[in-house]
Amino acid sequence: MSAKKQLAIISSRFPYPLNKGDKLRLFHQIKHLAQHFEIHLHAINEENISLEEQASVRALCAEVHLYKLNPIEQAWGIIRSIIKSEPIQVGYFYSSSIRKKIAAQLKNSQIEAVYCQLSRTAYYALDFKGASIIDYQDCFSKNYERAAAQHTGLKKIFYKREHNKMQSFEQLINRSFDAKTIISAFDREQLPFTSDSVHIIPNGVDKDFYKEQAVTKEYDILFSGNLNYQPNEQAALYIINELAPALINEQADIKICIAGNTSNNSILQAASKNIIIENKVADMRDMYARTKLFIAPLFSGAGLQNKLLEAMSMCIPCISTSVTNHSLKAQVNEEIIIADNTESFKQSIFHLLKNETERYTLASKGQTFVHEKYNWEQPNEQLVQIIKDLLG
Repeated sequence: MSAKKQLAIISSRFPYPLNKGDKLRLFHQIKHLAQHFEIHLHAINEENISLEEQASVRALCAEVHLYKLNPIEQAWGIIRSIIKSEPIQVGYFYSSSIRKKIAAQLKNSQIEAVYCQLSRTAYYALDFKGASIIDYQDCFSKNYERAAAQHTGLKKIFYKREHNKMQSFEQLINRSFDAKTIISAFDREQLPFTSDSVHIIPNGVDKDFYKEQAVTKEYDILFSGNLNYQPNEQAALYIINELAPALINEQADIKICIAGNTSNNSILQAASKNIIIENKVADMRDMYARTKLFIAPLFSGAGLQNKLLEAMSMCIPCISTSVTNHSLKAQVNEEIIIADNTESFKQSIFHLLKNETERYTLASKGQTFVHEKYNWEQPNEQLVQIIKDLLG
């Protein structure tokens, strides 16, 4: 058997614990890629990663290198991005000292291919002489365009700037990397260039991990996710400020749970007898299992939503927006319910809460849909083949 090729992976977060979508995606990719390549992980971090958390990933890799961003580097990176007319999020994760360290390690380890996750890591591989692959994951420029449309004042100006700069940066990535991947056909269509050469690598769901549980339902509806991520934060605030009052007005004892990490005081302080805020969740499966309905009122953002895959896999009926279903492609009114405003969310929620049989039918069909269409094996094997083709 021939020796495995040396593959470096550069990420803007350590891919564990699995509490963010990009971590989940990369962790499952590493598990599969490690069967075919020697993995050298270079993870840039803002947080301290415990040895216990590191162990789950180190077991899969030949080498793991952690690089801690400090506030001074982040501030300078933002200034640099403004001076160079680039996306601020790219500058936020950029450090010239980290770039030099990664370049030295790539040379020392005789790396043959580099796989970067997200556009924010692109600069760390632009000078690499071997095969290069980048995962756009989502169309971030489209994310910013939607965010700009939903804000006013300084936030609108900021998001319009990021939209324009990210479009240019996405085109730079397209010219600079040998292969590009993205999470869905819908996201690929939003890229600011002819994108036929961008490979679609969808997410999956571990149906043995996210499986149905016979648990007493404590909540009528649940929304979950990384609430420090702007589209999720916006959805949580929408529930608190607009949807919850409309629901409580018709059902005084309704229980609405919002679960996920957040530092937003407006979310944390919204806790009441009707609104339960779960800021620290050890295992999101417990939250899914304890709810009657899962909702995802996401009006900005792009990409395939892991939260929907997980809830549907656990046989929880889901109500979401048109924008999320562009990537998911579930059958409307059969596998998922679509609502795009407060009135339609309210009507759909109360209809399903009052009709247990319809609720279960929707959940069962949704579960079958994600189990048949979304698994990790097939897309990750496609990623392996893309890298092998580049290496020859």
